[in-house]
Amino acid sequence: MVHPAGRTDVWLLVPILVIAVVLRLIGLDYGLPFPLIPGEMAGVAGATPDGGVLVAGRLLSLLLSTATVWLVWRLARDLFDSAAAGLIAAALLATSWYAALLGHTALGWSATGCALWLVIWRAYRWLGRPSVAGLVPLLVAMIVAVVIVVFWLMPTVTFGRGVAAGDPMTVAGYVGALLRADPVLTVAGVAGVLLLALARPVTAVLLAAAFAIGLVAAVWSAGVEAALVPLLPVLALGAAGGAATLTRWLAGRRTLSTLAVGLASVALLYPLATAGWMAWLMAQDDTRLLARAWLQEHAPPDLPLVVDMAPVTVETNSRGLQDQAALAPGGLRLSPPADHGGLVYRTIHINDLPSDMVSGDAGFLLFDDLVAHGFLTFVIAVRPDRQATNFQIAALESTVRLDEFVPSFDYRAPPAPDFGSGRFATAPVWRFFVLERLGPPTSVTFAAYAASQ
Repeated sequence: MVHPAGRTDVWLLVPILVIAVVLRLIGLDYGLPFPLIPGEMAGVAGATPDGGVLVAGRLLSLLLSTATVWLVWRLARDLFDSAAAGLIAAALLATSWYAALLGHTALGWSATGCALWLVIWRAYRWLGRPSVAGLVPLLVAMIVAVVIVVFWLMPTVTFGRGVAAGDPMTVAGYVGALLRADPVLTVAGVAGVLLLALARPVTAVLLAAAFAIGLVAAVWSAGVEAALVPLLPVLALGAAGGAATLTRWLAGRRTLSTLAVGLASVALLYPLATAGWMAWLMAQDDTRLLARAWLQEHAPPDLPLVVDMAPVTVETNSRGLQDQAALAPGGLRLSPPADHGGLVYRTIHINDLPSDMVSGDAGFLLFDDLVAHGFLTFVIAVRPDRQATNFQIAALESTVRLDEFVPSFDYRAPPAPDFGSGRFATAPVWRFFVLERLGPPTSVTFAAYAASQ
């Protein structure tokens, strides 16, 4: 049933939308002007690390993520004939950790979710009042959805990855990821569907089936947890339906109704806090960006530099060792200096080399070879959750540390996915998020022993 929204309903929705925007806006410039989020550059046509196109893509993602909150509010309100249901669904989605995280990026998942739910909302409205004229906005919404998927989402995602990898995350693994990242939304959604089944079993079955089918499709197609974002509104709707059912049961019981509202309000503090903490972390300077700033301030523009951190966060020759890897170690050829915005560095990149060139004896030989060619300054980023390569060990043990940049906070925070692998961090929570997004401990070192030779 479709109902026009009253003025009171709209005014109650406004602070929820403001919260959604704030949680997605803080830290929106994370990593810029460098694309530290894998896939962003591929998903935004014309994006350059030092341009504003990437910022525009993130802003559009923010707006569409917030628009999804509005769509779910309207759909829940009409579907369950309850203003409270709409507000509950909107509040849960606005503070969702996953939704807020992907709303920070120019990846296509937030846009895809918005387009999908726009189609669902227009279809629901058309089914309520079928007409030829009503088909027009529905068809437009479907075309927009196809365009977004083809031209925005698909360039950033390798579909079939879950199957091709041979070890895709199981459905149970994804559900576990949801419980760790969005426990309030997940539990409320499941409990809400169970309550809704007692009053409106057909609606409850449809919501459960939609989530199950979407979950399996996400696991076996994209193989990344970001694919869960378009499914989050299903959980929000389930929670809203359960709340509407419970409200009707508690009608006239003021004490119990007040208690239920109080418990729901307290429960929302958790996702609000975790999403807010995530946004605050993204607003901090990445350790790799700090290393870059140090080099800009202290290093001469013609400095022979070795970079072993990814993504690269100094103005360097992006080609690095791509056409030299086969010759190293023992026959390293130097690339000509690269000019980036007035800064010129002779730079060698190590982070993309095959593992057999940086581990074992080859790692030590590569370090000696670089030093012999006059590359005495190294930028090393070591991830505590991964074993250091022999090249890194040689560089760190054989050099003087000019400066070191470490995260200024601990790793005890809510959980998060690793964008690079598409897998979910287990313990400690948020470990991958902190390391991938805010940088591993990064050092600028100088081969002092070699300089005196």
